[in-house]
Amino acid sequence: MVFYSEIKQKLSNFLDKTKQNNILEIGCYEGMSSVFFADNFLDNENSTMDCVDPYLHSEDNDHKTLLQNNEEANFNIP
Repeated sequence: MVFYSEIKQKLSNFLDKTKQNNILEIGCYEGMSSVFFADNFLDNENSTMDCVDPYLHSEDNDHKTLLQNNEEANFNIP
């Protein structure tokens, strides 16, 4: 089953994977979109991608119910 995604389609129309792309992803969570970007837009050897996520480990953050502190470990799986 293939799902249509307007965002994926627009990105594919906007970015040329054979050209240099420098991607900054803020808020990576478990890295699924990071994998999508790497698979689809980083074919040029000069392309880069930087992923930033604070993975809030404090007890008093407003995402405590969403973040169980396994997300960072899932992102780091080789």
